[in-house]
Amino acid sequence: AVSDVTIHPLSVNSLPPGNQAAWIVYKDLVHTVKPYLRMTTVVSATEVLLFGGSVVADLNLKTCIVDQWILTRGHTQELRYLLRARKILGDLVLHIAADPKRGVESESIRFVDSLLDIIEAPRRHRPQFRELAGNPRWP
Repeated sequence: AVSDVTIHPLSVNSLPPGNQAAWIVYKDLVHTVKPYLRMTTVVSATEVLLFGGSVVADLNLKTCIVDQWILTRGHTQELRYLLRARKILGDLVLHIAADPKRGVESESIRFVDSLLDIIEAPRRHRPQFRELAGNPRWP
């Protein structure tokens, strides 16, 4: 059975119904009178695409599916950039994991800094993705 999940009322991310963020990452699911999420963080669709699980992209349809259920759509150029950014980040993590003492090239550091600027920039500077399918619900 599928049931709605509510952000715990004491959370800073708890908002009135209808004003909830599109995507929430959480640490704890607590069952009291109903299921509540605790220790939550609001994330954007861009962050889901960059740091989420497996991604299947269809650039002709301008869509990406993350973890086989989160469907997003954006401009082809933005999707290409984010897919390339995911690849570079993945390679960078593998490089660091293989030899943490080796260090990271300044070009990689500039890339990560640029990516963080995009994520932290005001919404008008971010690629605008919207949710098409995938509803944060608890099975």
